[in-house]
Amino acid sequence: MNENNLNTIFKNLRSDFDTEEPNGGHENRFLTKLNNQNRKVITLTQPKSNFWKPFLSIAASIVLIVSIFIGINENNEPHDLASISPEMAET
Repeated sequence: MNENNLNTIFKNLRSDFDTEEPNGGHENRFLTKLNNQNRKVITLTQPKSNFWKPFLSIAASIVLIVSIFIGINENNEPHDLASISPEMAET
């Protein structure tokens, strides 16, 4: 595209461009709002102390260990036919 084509395109689109300027004092109002925004104090709240969470995790660990121990001990019973039927024990 050569320079004449670009000039022609911009001349044709000149009415479509936004060439208006903001009202007087716009920059001052903007800077005032910006400065007021920076001056706001943000209060940080400390998170609530959840002292029960460590105890809950310890209790859950204990329950898990006990249930695993009970499950292992129940599975140690022999399951052969001699333990189920006395007739099979004699043979």
